[in-house]
Amino acid sequence: MENTWNQNRRYRQDIKKYLSELKHLVYQPVTETALLSLEETTAYRTVAIELDQVPIFSFTVDSDMRRGEHFSSYIHSLYLGNSEPMLLWTKFSNVCGAYVLKSIKEFNFSFEFASVEGGVIVLLAKNKQDKLLLDFDTDENSGRNLMTIEARGKSWTTISYK
Repeated sequence: MENTWNQNRRYRQDIKKYLSELKHLVYQPVTETALLSLEETTAYRTVAIELDQVPIFSFTVDSDMRRGEHFSSYIHSLYLGNSEPMLLWTKFSNVCGAYVLKSIKEFNFSFEFASVEGGVIVLLAKNKQDKLLLDFDTDENSGRNLMTIEARGKSWTTISYK
């Protein structure tokens, strides 16, 4: 386990970048006080890892498709399947704390890829029933921005993107 001094140093190094990143990902104002403690974040992270053992529904979309009505309908269906608050993870969350959204509808799926370091975002329902992993990158061959979406859990694996 990392000692407290190192944790505090890493927190101070990363918190401004993390809050800036979150401003691109959510529709509400972002404050440091909205972050979970590291203890709470660790507890939820354990559940998120356990959800990796359940069935998955996965698909890939072009960056522009995330802004369309079809994708919005998919997100609305996820919301209807699980309207609980969501915990949002990026590469900074394990150092600074996960961010809590009121629901999946508060997440900005149209974010610019360059605004997030690491290329992966995880949304975990606070009721620990569903998880969405967003893995985004630029295709080397075509130059297109692509996002692979992996839905796991009780409700979300039954919802397809057609």
